[in-house]
Amino acid sequence: MFNLLFQPEHNFGLDTEYGLALRFKCEMDETLALAARQAPIAQCLMRFTDKGEAELSLRVLEFVELGPVDHAQAQLPSQVVQRQLGQLLYVQPLYDKAPSLCVEELQNGLQLSLIPTENGFDAQLHGAQTWQLVKAEDSHPSFVEPVELAKAKAVIARRLDQISHRTEQQLHLLEIEQACQSLSHWMRHGGAVLNQHQGVYELLNALRQRHEFLQRQIQHGARALDIGSAANDAGSLHAERQAQLYRLLASPELTAAVDQLLEEE
Repeated sequence: MFNLLFQPEHNFGLDTEYGLALRFKCEMDETLALAARQAPIAQCLMRFTDKGEAELSLRVLEFVELGPVDHAQAQLPSQVVQRQLGQLLYVQPLYDKAPSLCVEELQNGLQLSLIPTENGFDAQLHGAQTWQLVKAEDSHPSFVEPVELAKAKAVIARRLDQISHRTEQQLHLLEIEQACQSLSHWMRHGGAVLNQHQGVYELLNALRQRHEFLQRQIQHGARALDIGSAANDAGSLHAERQAQLYRLLASPELTAAVDQLLEEE
């Protein structure tokens, strides 16, 4: 069972800046990796300790690890958010981006900087394309399009000409299945208002058509591999039979000369 649980907090003093890289601890199963982008992967807060000293507290999900930033790969900030004492900050995915792109960026490492200031701290994401910093007070789902719709639209927006490898196609199939299940569940439980029903049905139909198309592509590719393998096997058998007949019909002198040439090679 997959649980989105936070690790014990990492605490930092206020005497220096911190450059951190967030990434998966290890190679993850694709299903778990997709589930990982359905919630914030980290939360940060400035607070007072029992001794009355201020510190930065950072918590990440159990499958995420913190490491130093490789300065050779350091990028310019793509987002900066200012927070004060007691104000919570999340690192969470952009829901209008395809899940597999969010997973890929987290696998490569997400660069986060924490910079103490006079009244709080600045948080910076560097070069992030599919992740964002969100203030706790802005993270309420009513402020954005329903997550189920945003995820489904992000999946259907993927260009098929950029999904050529068989593994990528299978991962995209999984994304489509999850989007269909999420949309159907949302509809059944009254999440969609009346004027959204037609658009949701059209979106579901487009997802199912793409699912069928990808399945046919994967099956066609598998058959092509089987046919190619069979053709190679048939060609090898034919060449072996030719060599056997040659040895039966050729003179001993010619056979000996050919054997000598092969040995010299």
